[in-house]
Order: sequence, then C-alpha cells, then structure tokens
Amino acid sequence: MHKDGKATRGYQFLLTTSLAEGSILFDEDLFTVTRERTPQDMLDMLEDQMFRYHWEKKKATDVFGNDRYTLTGKVGNKQDDLLITLEMALYWGRSIMMEDRENISIK
Repeated sequence: MHKDGKATRGYQFLLTTSLAEGSILFDEDLFTVTRERTPQDMLDMLEDQMFRYHWEKKKATDVFGNDRYTLTGKVGNKQDDLLITLEMALYWGRSIMMEDRENISIK
C-alpha cells in the first residue's frame, strides 16, 4: 500500500471525519484469527494506538534541508499497525466505491 505524505494526510482526514460522523462501527460478531488475542484485546489495542497518534517533527538531515512532520503512533517499542490498517481500509474502500460509481454508465 502507498503511504507518502499526501496519502497519510488523506488517511488521517478520513479517519477523523469518520470518527466525528460516527460511521466506524464494529459488529458484535467481531472476531480475530489470532489465538493470543481476543476481539476485545484488539479493540483495546486500537484505542491505545489512537491515543498515541500524533504529529512528530523530524529534523533536517543537513543544513539545506527542511524539517519534516509525520503522523505516527509509534512510541518506544509500541507500534501503530492496527490503526494504519484501519485508516487504509477506510481510505481505499472509499476510493474503490467512488471509482465504481464514476465508471457506471446508464444507457
């Protein structure tokens, strides 16, 4: 999956909008295929990753470069993979749905 600065901002915007609209829902039949975690563990992990999600400044590598800002939920050894996966699913799912609508022609 593509994850550059523009895509990351798109992922973040769609996640924020979806949360504000209350359009992210988890079915009561939610399941996981891992034996080590329950569905509730996964929801708790997602919540933890969302609380850690923040803008991080990265210093320029040389005198002529510019500082960069990135969105991340990584802190220490904690990851943000579940959150990024949710963002990508929202973003690309919406993109595919919109593309299909645009390609539909009524004859």
